Amino acid sequence: MYRPLAISVCLVVLCGCGGVTTGPSSSASSTTPGTPSGNSLPTPAVVNVAAGQSSSGVDITVASPASSPAPNAQFLGVSPITGTATASNTGDVIHRGSTQRIVLFGQGLTGDMSAEIRGPNDVTPITSPQAIMATDGTPGVQFTVTVGSTATLGCRTVVLTRPNGDVTTFAGGLEVVP
Repeated sequence: MYRPLAISVCLVVLCGCGGVTTGPSSSASSTTPGTPSGNSLPTPAVVNVAAGQSSSGVDITVASPASSPAPNAQFLGVSPITGTATASNTGDVIHRGSTQRIVLFGQGLTGDMSAEIRGPNDVTPITSPQAIMATDGTPGVQFTVTVGSTATLGCRTVVLTRPNGDVTTFAGGLEVVP
């Protein structure tokens, strides 16, 4: 009588010894930054946080833009290489197999910026950005891109970077269509 009970208890205990976790996995790691002495700054520490996690006991500092005004791409348009162009705060579409001019307007945009199109590698800038001005005086840039004839359909993000490291993006504002 005690033997079957003892076996049952042992099985219950053994089943509880391992486990399976469900839900999102999390991995956060951090290094304690050094202590400042005198006028020196503490050693920076890398803090890795997965999506949805929070961190505590760490001051996270984001550097201010070096430019004034900070670059801010607010309007994007696609137009033929010559002629007038318009831009919208919702972005624009560009067709597969075309070569078009991209225009962006917003405070802090200058002709010394570099342009990058993020997403599948099938929309390629072929000229460097040039400074332009909107009819209302808003600064902007324009550059020419080519789109492959088999380009993946969907949205792209335009990234503009100043030589001093300031960056602005127009997220998902350039949509490749057939």
